[in-house]
This record gives sequence, structure tokens and C-alpha cells, in this order.
Amino acid sequence: MTPSTTDTNPTDSEADHAYAALVRDLAALAMGISPGSGATVRAVVRPEPDALWVGLAPWNQLIEQYALRIPLSLSDGRPRGFEDVLLVLRRSESLRRHDRGRFDRLDTVGELHGMAVRDSREFLDDPPLDMFQDALRCTLLTAAFRGPAPLPLDGTTRLAGFAWLLDDETRWARLYLDSPTETGTLGVDVDVAHGSDSARGLMNRLDRGVPDAWSPHERAPDPFCLRMFDLRDHPGCE
Repeated sequence: MTPSTTDTNPTDSEADHAYAALVRDLAALAMGISPGSGATVRAVVRPEPDALWVGLAPWNQLIEQYALRIPLSLSDGRPRGFEDVLLVLRRSESLRRHDRGRFDRLDTVGELHGMAVRDSREFLDDPPLDMFQDALRCTLLTAAFRGPAPLPLDGTTRLAGFAWLLDDETRWARLYLDSPTETGTLGVDVDVAHGSDSARGLMNRLDRGVPDAWSPHERAPDPFCLRMFDLRDHPGCE
């Protein structure tokens, strides 16, 4: 298909900063993209310089899970912000539930942890499905931080993506991390029950490089990272 004008790119530094901010904000949507929608964000990755992939789990049903390819820039070339992505997710869920024929005709462009990745460019120009909560969130964040919420300092490890995964009855989180000492993204599997306690220490360690204690727990990487470590049953490594 003919490339959309929505793929006009911001500069590399603008895109990197915009994506880091999106990962930070989209992580909160692991609890849902809007009140009563039943759809949660399952994964966020950036396999292309000019686009991110977002996995959605409607009602946490495996049979309905899918992902979206969303351009990182708006039609005027500005980086796409959190509210812009949220409106795309809501529009997609509206199509899936109320216009299934159109949803099923969306182009499939890849696979994200077992989810077909559909191209969102075909409905980006549809009217937005915004809500009062969006304006309230923006107002409260501005009041709390007197500007956009802060990102980690340059030269420190950043969250570059995430996914929650299933294996039989077990669920866990996969953190994609960019460390200042590594040339590629790292994947780290953590036990969700202890993830919030260990994530800060884990990222602080990566600021200084991959710890030697992680070596026995290295696994084959997935398509979205260069190296991967399974630390779920080894909390001491975190």
C-alpha cells in the first residue's frame, strides 16, 4: 500500500525522547485504556525507528488479543504524544467491537508475542474518541510537575518497552531496557509479584553494565532485544 503522510519523521533525538515518554505513560495503561473498556495494554515495543507496536488484550482473552502499529509522528511531523496514542487505541477498540468487518480488513504487518500486528494508519484520520479523563489527566500532570512528567536522566538505564506474558497459568513481565553500557536493548524477565520491589535496583545495576551473576540466566533473545535474561526465580540477581 502507499505510505501514509503520517510517517513523516521527527529528528532522531525527538523520536527517541518521544518514544521514551510514551513507554513511561503507556505502562500505566496495563490496567486499561478507558473506564469500562476491558482492554489492557499487554506490550509496547519499538521494532521500527518511526513506529511503535502496542499489544492490546480485550478482557484478557487470548483469542481476542492483537497489536497495533502506530506511527511515532503526526501528519505535521511532530512526535505523537500519549493522548494521541490513547485516542488511536480507543478508536481501534471501537472498530473491533462495533465495526468488526472494517477491523478485520486492517493490514497485518507483523507479530508481537503471538499477537497479529494491525496497521492503524487506515483509521488515523477518523474522529477522535476523547474523554473528560484525558483533559483531567493532562491538567493534573501539569499541576504536579509544572510541565511534562520527567524522564530518567541521560546516561542512565531506561525502560525501552515491556510485555506481560503467559505460560500455562503463569504470568510475568518482560522489561526491555536500554543501558548506557550496552549497544542493544536488553530483555529481562521478572516475577510480577516482586517486580516493583526489584525494578529500581535492577536498573541501577545496569547503569554499570550487565552483572556477572546474570550470565547463567541468559536465554535466547526474542525479536525485540539483543540479549535476554530470565531472573524470575533468581531474585538475588536483581
